[in-house]
This record gives sequence, C-alpha cells and structure tokens, in this order.
Amino acid sequence: MIAQTRNEKASEFQLVTCIYLLACGASRSLFDVLNHAGFSLSYSSAMGKVKELGQEKLRKMQELVRTRNVMVIWDNINIAFRVNEQRQASKDHFDNGTTGTMVTTYDVPFGSIPLSVLPPRKKRRIIHNFKPESDLLPSVKEITELERCFEWHIENIFLNAYPEVRRCFEKVDLSPPNIIPIPVHKTEQYPLPAALIDKSTIDGTLDVIDHIFFRTLKLTEDDIKNHGPFLAAGDQLSNSLTDTVCSFSCQYPHL
Repeated sequence: MIAQTRNEKASEFQLVTCIYLLACGASRSLFDVLNHAGFSLSYSSAMGKVKELGQEKLRKMQELVRTRNVMVIWDNINIAFRVNEQRQASKDHFDNGTTGTMVTTYDVPFGSIPLSVLPPRKKRRIIHNFKPESDLLPSVKEITELERCFEWHIENIFLNAYPEVRRCFEKVDLSPPNIIPIPVHKTEQYPLPAALIDKSTIDGTLDVIDHIFFRTLKLTEDDIKNHGPFLAAGDQLSNSLTDTVCSFSCQYPHL
C-alpha cells in the first residue's frame, strides 16, 4: 500500500485483492471503501483487469488449438434472476446460456488423425446399417472384462463396510482391474467464454459450435484440416445426434 502511494503501477497487492473480492461477490460499495483505503483497486479497474486476463487466456487457447490436439465439452447454464418487487419493467426471469471447456487429449499427436476418417455427409439423415453380431452385442472378451469390474466393485463395497476383513487381505492384491490404463498425469483444461445461447434445439447447438470454433477460437478451414476431427461432447448431441451432426455438416462440410 505504501509502494502504490509512490508509484501507481505498483499495484500487485491491490490487484490480487480485487480479484479475490470479485470471486467472493463483494458489493460495489465495498470496493469503493477499500479503494479509498488503498487496500484494493476500484470496481471499474478490477473489471478491466479481469477482462485483460480473459483476453490473455483466450489468446493462449487460440494458439494452443493450432499446435495441440484438443477436445471440446459444453453444457447449458441456467441462471435465475429474481427481483425484490416485480414491476412491469422488472420481473423475475430465467436466462439460458452455454459454457464450454477445451481439454487437451492425452498422447494424441497434433494432426495425427486426418479428416478423411470421417464418412462423407451427402444426405441430411444418415442410415446406419447396424449388425447385431458386430455392432450391438458385446464380444466375449468385453463381457469377461465387464464381469471382472463388477466383481471388484462388489468386493470393494464389502471391504469398505468391514475394514477388519480388509486387514486380513493385506498381502493380497486388491487393486481394481485395468483395461488400457492411462498413466497418471494432470489434464489440462481451459474454460471457454460463456455465451447467451439456448442449446436445447438443433439450431441452438449449431450456434454453440459456430460460437466456439469460429467466433471464439477463430479457426479457419486450413486450421481445422491441420488439426483433424474434433472430439466434442454436449448432451444435445446425444438427444438428436443424427439431425445435429448432419445439419452441421451441411453448413460446414470441411469439419
């Protein structure tokens, strides 16, 4: 605080404090009091610093998606806005938005999966020729692995309920069965800017995809070709997968 009185740019302490206050939901009047005391930045300065941090993180994500293989996950966020006294111009309302996260995939080299692995989209609705013996029914190996996992879960539930029994099997390997295990590592995730988009419809899902890949990450057709297919997840895709994917492919055939 003494350093800022000599140099206005020496505000690292005030900057950290104002970000903490914003995260705690501090009121604007509290910002004014602490700012006059030299304990924090003003509310407008704090919002400006947060926007600068957001833009800096966004530029990093735009560079990352052009050098690393990533997947994108999004879901809806519903916020209820309530007022103390409802009037004609001020009523309770409910906003539907969408938030997304970009996650780097593990041990997948950049551009190692070409776009040619995707089947061509020539029609709006795709007709899948499923075969029960190969596409619907699990193999003997898969059934065996699944039963082994179920048995381990049953044993683990029992041993957690009776710790004295678990102590009798200290020399026995009680670790869970592994199927293609991934080494322990820290998953890198990058929150994407939220959007006021209702993704509960097919058009809404298309708007979300356009918002994430083109307006936020600013990808071009060449960037997408260099990256390869994107692994994306959103619950609307599971609700109407065929229509959504086909509609998106008709608008963006290069994806």
